[in-house]
Parts: sequence; C-alpha cells; structure tokens
Amino acid sequence: MANIPVVCGWRSVETGSEGLLFPVDACRVGGEMRDDMRRAPERRGATLVLVAVLIVVVGGMAAFAIDLARVYSGVSELQTGADAAALAAAERLQNVPTTDHTNATIAFAANNAAFGSALTLAGADVEPGFWNPDASTFTGATWATANSVRVTANRSTGLSFGRLLGIASLTPRRRAIAWIGNQATRDCIKPWGIDVSYINTLLPSPLNTQAGVNALGSLTPRNLTVVAGPPVNNPPGSPNVAPTQFSALTGPSSSRKEYLDALRDRSCNDGTADYAVGTNEARRQPGQGGGDVAAATVQGVEPVTSGNPNNRFDGICAAQSGNSAVCLDPATNAVGVTVTIAAVSPVAVTTANIEAFVGFRVMCVFRGGNQPGSGSPSESCPWLADNGFAPAANYVQGTIVGYLVPSTALTGGGNTLGNVVGGAQKLLLVQ
Repeated sequence: MANIPVVCGWRSVETGSEGLLFPVDACRVGGEMRDDMRRAPERRGATLVLVAVLIVVVGGMAAFAIDLARVYSGVSELQTGADAAALAAAERLQNVPTTDHTNATIAFAANNAAFGSALTLAGADVEPGFWNPDASTFTGATWATANSVRVTANRSTGLSFGRLLGIASLTPRRRAIAWIGNQATRDCIKPWGIDVSYINTLLPSPLNTQAGVNALGSLTPRNLTVVAGPPVNNPPGSPNVAPTQFSALTGPSSSRKEYLDALRDRSCNDGTADYAVGTNEARRQPGQGGGDVAAATVQGVEPVTSGNPNNRFDGICAAQSGNSAVCLDPATNAVGVTVTIAAVSPVAVTTANIEAFVGFRVMCVFRGGNQPGSGSPSESCPWLADNGFAPAANYVQGTIVGYLVPSTALTGGGNTLGNVVGGAQKLLLVQ
C-alpha cells in the first residue's frame, strides 16, 4: 500500500499508516518527535512586563506635559506683567521725563503675578532707552533723553514631574518695550495752523520739548485758551482782530476749495498723509482769488443739511442759531468739539512749516455778526467771559476760540508715528 501523507498542523509527514490524521504533538517519525515539531516554550507573563514598562513611560510623559502646561501658563503671565510694567513706565516717562522711574516700575510690576506669586523685578530689569522705529532697535539712554522703556521679567520655577526625565527646573524670561511714539504725519487734521511762538507763550517750556508737551495735560483750559482770527488785511492788534491769527492750510493749489474741503473732511481717510511734521504747507492769505478765508471757515464749520445730496455734510459744530457763537457737538449737543490742528512756524508769505500736531477743543466760532455793517446781532461766546477774556464784540467773522489739549495719535491710513516731539502721542508696545 502506498504511503499516505498525514498533515500535522501545517506540515505533512510520511507514514505507513493509512487514512489517519494525528495532532501535531502526536506525530512521530521512527518513534521520536521531530525537532521542529516540539512544543514552544511557555510565554505567559511577558505582556505584563511590557505593560508595566509602558505605564511608566506614558505616565512620565503625561506628568511632564502637566509641567509644561504650567510653565506655558506662567510664561504668559510673565509676558503680561512685563507688558504692563513697560507701559506704566513709559506713561510715567511721558508725564515726567527727567525723573528716574525704576522704583515706581518695580512697585507697579508687583501688582502682577507669575507662577503663583507677585512679579519681582530688579533695578537692572528696568531700562530707559531710545527706540528707533526705522531700524527696530533699542539703545540704552538716560531717563532725561529716553523715548522708551524696556522691562525684563524672569522667574525660576521647579518641575514637579520633570525630574523623572532629568529636568528639575526652568527659568523662562520675557521682555517688553513700550515706546512713546509722536505723530509725525497726519491725515484728516483740521487745516488750522496756530503759530508755535504764540503757543509757547502759553506753556512753561517750548512745545518742541517733552516738558512743553506734558504741560498740555497739566495746565488749566483757561491758561491754554487760544483766540485766533482768520488772515485779514487788518494788522494784528488793530480793531476787529483776535490776539493772534491762524494759518489756513491748503493743498498745493492754495485754493479756497481745498481749504474748505479739508474743513469738511472730504479729503480724509484716503490713505495719504495730508500733513507732515517738518514740511512746508501752503497757506491762504488775504486777497487770494476764490473767496476769503473768513467766510470759508464759517461755511466749513457749520453743517449743510439741505439742497444737493452731494453737497451735504456734517459740520464740525452743530448749526448755530440766533446770536450764539458757541460750538455744540453735533452728536451730543454738548459745548465744545475736540479736533487736531497744527502748530506752525511761518516760512514765507504763503507757506508755513508744521512743527507739531496738537489737540484743540473748539468752543466758539464767530459767523460775522460782530463785523461793522453786517446787519446781524452781535454774537456771544460765554467761554471768553467765564475765563476772564475781553468781550467778543471785536472778533471778526471766522474767528475761532478754544483751548489746547493733548491729542492721541492715530495709526493707519495717512497717520504715522516717529520721534518728532509733538502734542499728539501714543504709547505702543513695540517688542
């Protein structure tokens, strides 16, 4: 009888038996178990060891992740504290530029917490300096010459589980630089330029110094009141002329229309810097063609609410009535509207150099009722009488009355910041 292969598991074995199948461990050749058919050794318990090792590894990674999350939160707190301390120091520098503000900054920083305790700064962590916006560089300086402050905050913290991986502690560090940015160019200012030499007579220090700028926020409105008439043929000091004149700033054509459009904000928000510190601007003079400045000033201040829709616009002040020259806010009807104007130095008959931008709160605008032969009742401006100034009877059409205020610089569009000292400033975190 022919040999019949018998399958033992996945293997066949030649045997003389007929029609029989055997389990693998029962297959024998010559009465002996084949080497490759012997039972594999027992492996129970090996998986348990592997699981134990993985638990340790995964547990360690999870614990380290908890530590890292704590560090991440603490670092965020460090940055917040550094930012706040730098801004506080820059604000103090802006208000009192010649004083060392290190100790005040350290005390302020303690109001912030990092890693569960108050933020602690050393004297060397507070640095006055000069920020160059073009090169984005910070250079150490004295408090008297600085325009920025750098604060460095650091904190050493232990790791609860990091030790398992050989990392016992970390010392993160964060820095912040706050810069006092002065407005260097401006879109949408009201096209009124007040002579900087006149403004300086109202201030304890010149406007082109930080101390002069600071005085805009410390002096009373009465001490900063400006009464400025439009350019007229009467020499200053003669009847019907305000104590000083304002320059009617225009575009290149020096036209009445450009002056009027600037008053009505029709050239605003076009992304172009219409006015820049340190550059000459055209100004209209009496007798230039196209109408006078006095009448254009009144037309630009008051709103036009009827007629051709394309010619309607919101004025600086609400529509005046009767014999009142008071400027009322169109939105709230409160007395006074704050705008930004220029401090200028006359360069030539028809040009003026812009020295700085300053805030100006318009209190009254005269429409012409005080001019001889106008046929209108004399206009009143209570602000003048309330603050001890001469009666309004001598002020001609287009005369503006108000007081200087600090102005916040705006960014975007045609507004850029630089290091030219000016009344319009903004504190910025630059790093």
